[in-house]
Amino acid sequence: MDGQLDVFGSALDRDHSVRKSDFVEVQHNLQNTYFLAFYAIGVVASSVHMGNGVWNSSCKWGLSATAHSQGSAAWLGAVVALVFSLVGVAIVLSIRLNWRSMSNEKAEKDCEDLAKGSG
Repeated sequence: MDGQLDVFGSALDRDHSVRKSDFVEVQHNLQNTYFLAFYAIGVVASSVHMGNGVWNSSCKWGLSATAHSQGSAAWLGAVVALVFSLVGVAIVLSIRLNWRSMSNEKAEKDCEDLAKGSG
């Protein structure tokens, strides 16, 4: 980027016109190893925060009143953190490596089949 970022993360060009960040720009930025590491750490940290929140809210709201249920809630929080981390990092890597789950031809054929009513 040749400009600055405003408070909402939109890029400001030199003439201060706003342009939005898009997929191509994020994919380009993820080619930088430091940016990739920072992004992956952020995804994992957010996932752990979510898992901790699942456990904490279940304890605070009385959903896990006993010690055994709090242990189960802790396991649930750990599973949430692990699953979100794995999926999030997989998404980041798929953006960086330009992985595609299916080709455009297959997607178009699937849409045509759905439109015809065949499954």
